[in-house]
Amino acid sequence: MMTPEHSDRDGANGNPPQATANIDGMTVNERLVHLGLMHAFEAAEASGDAGALRQTLKRARLSDQNIEAIIDRVLKKVAGVPAADARKPAKS
Repeated sequence: MMTPEHSDRDGANGNPPQATANIDGMTVNERLVHLGLMHAFEAAEASGDAGALRQTLKRARLSDQNIEAIIDRVLKKVAGVPAADARKPAKS
């Protein structure tokens, strides 16, 4: 039998409200796994699709600032920028 928390949907992301109720203290990876979004994130990461990354991370209820930082890091990784260089400020 479906309980109300399983039959009711959260319009913001399509996940049951129970699934998103206690994610505030979770890491990004924990959120992605908990919400069943890891496959979508990995596919968007592999293709370098910023739009799909943004949509997936929004569904994980991250702040816009965190989303943009993650997208920036992923796109640099896809472009082959070494991690150490990605953190250094650009030289003028």
